[in-house]
Amino acid sequence: MYDLYRAVVPGRHDVTLPADWAGAVDALEDAFPGNRARVERFFALARDVTEPSRHTTSMPGCSRSQASSVSAVRSGSTSIRS
Repeated sequence: MYDLYRAVVPGRHDVTLPADWAGAVDALEDAFPGNRARVERFFALARDVTEPSRHTTSMPGCSRSQASSVSAVRSGSTSIRS
């Protein structure tokens, strides 16, 4: 497995994230105990935004048409005009 990212704060933190979701969550939990739930929620959001297969019409707080519009923009099949 490859490493995705490394963050170093000399004398305080040296965290390397592997290039897989579960491994990254584990690495962050090891470095910052007690934050697993927050990290998992953030990564779920990141996956929803970056993985086209996860773009569904079931988005909390959105109507079906709003969720479809968001998914269309994310996938690049439409654009937002100002």
